[in-house]
Amino acid sequence: MTISCPPASRIVAPGARQLIVVSVLVGVVSVAIGSDTADIQFLSVKAVDYHDQLELLVPALAGLESLVGRKSAENVAATSALHGPRERPHRPLLRVEFRSTKDLWGIARRKAVVFLHSSLCDRKDFAALGDPTVYSRGQAVHWTNVQDSASTGSENVYYFYLNVSRRESPKSVPPQVGFDQRANPEDVCFYITGSGFFGYRSAIATVPKDAISAALRESQSMSDIPTE
Repeated sequence: MTISCPPASRIVAPGARQLIVVSVLVGVVSVAIGSDTADIQFLSVKAVDYHDQLELLVPALAGLESLVGRKSAENVAATSALHGPRERPHRPLLRVEFRSTKDLWGIARRKAVVFLHSSLCDRKDFAALGDPTVYSRGQAVHWTNVQDSASTGSENVYYFYLNVSRRESPKSVPPQVGFDQRANPEDVCFYITGSGFFGYRSAIATVPKDAISAALRESQSMSDIPTE
């Protein structure tokens, strides 16, 4: 008598079906969180004055905006003893524009936080080199701004701001490296993350040091503005 057995690939042990489902879900999550696909692309960099960028909050509230939105951050300033300057200072910044194949407004619409991570490429510690907020069409990409800035879905052009220089702060958590793009231009690496159940992490893109150097040379009007 011949006994026919199913192929080994089709044998599912008791309880293994649940493991298969879990494995598939884990695979989906890992693809959503990290990928080598070039889903963001550096477009341009321009030197600007912090004082003239109306979408930026005062320094003391800049980080808070990325978490709770501009209106809530402004309410904090109005109802608390805020330390630090109450208006935007004169300070040179780098405005970096990039294209994303991912609809970042779509991520914000799900009440997830869209967050910029930046680092000097040679150091690769991804200690923020500026405000972690991502902007589009004069609005922070945040769920509180979704109705005021509808996503086009096809343009997907965004921007963020970087400091031109910063003093070293080894006691910060994490420690902050010092740099000066005017005296010693360096490549800047950046990527975007979005919180949520599946999460999102973009590939890493680069702002070339040659582009940074050219942007600072072209901005003669800000040569007298002191850096940090």
